[in-house]
Amino acid sequence: MSIEVVVGHPHSDIGKGWIASGIGAHMEKPLIIKIDPMLNEEFPPELGVAVGGKFVTDDAHSYIQRGLAFNPEHNVVMGGFLAHALQKNAITEGILGKEIPKLTYADISVHLAEYIHTCMEEAGTNNAIIEIGGCSDDQEAGVIPGAMRLLDGIYPVGIHIVTKFDFTDNQGILDVKTRSAVRAIEETMRRYWNLPLRTAYIRRYHVPESIPDDVLETACKKIAFKTQINPKRIVYVPNVEHQEDLDAYIAPGLQE
Repeated sequence: MSIEVVVGHPHSDIGKGWIASGIGAHMEKPLIIKIDPMLNEEFPPELGVAVGGKFVTDDAHSYIQRGLAFNPEHNVVMGGFLAHALQKNAITEGILGKEIPKLTYADISVHLAEYIHTCMEEAGTNNAIIEIGGCSDDQEAGVIPGAMRLLDGIYPVGIHIVTKFDFTDNQGILDVKTRSAVRAIEETMRRYWNLPLRTAYIRRYHVPESIPDDVLETACKKIAFKTQINPKRIVYVPNVEHQEDLDAYIAPGLQE
């Protein structure tokens, strides 16, 4: 029984869908929820794919390919979710004499936690994969960590971070940099405080092939030292062609 939250930093298009679908493939009957922290009321057709007659995140293909059930209604677009929550929380404003909806961050976090809990009950499962679109420090994603902390009182909730290496090219001399990965972990866990980090997946992601894998694996140890995280939770992920090829790297990261 668990909720596994997959979040990325510092880029949105960093392979969270592949990682999340791989984690889901190792779970029993997980509910898949994708939260896109954008202020649109519906997912923009130009950015998504059609599933069941509704435009949703293109990560849906990743889940379906791994044999996971993905309900298009479980692609939460924060703008639409906020609009729905506001309609349910109209209060009377005395001076103006009319109903004006008001919500705090905490109210929205409660609504989001209740929504996810209800979806899990309806699906008859105690397991869920929640993939967060964008980056962990997006303003529109501000209410999500609070919802995850509320859910942690019912299910164990764990955080999976997907980030990358940087590198410099000084007159043809390439050097791996770990600063962006360290900041990604620190920033994400600052927002998701009090929730355990399951795994930080560090992807090659555009690192030149001339930098060998063993150099990047060594850099992961440096990231573990700088963030004071158990090195077993820092997982190097090389470039792969197929989703299934990630399983060799995802499975160890799921072990306690």
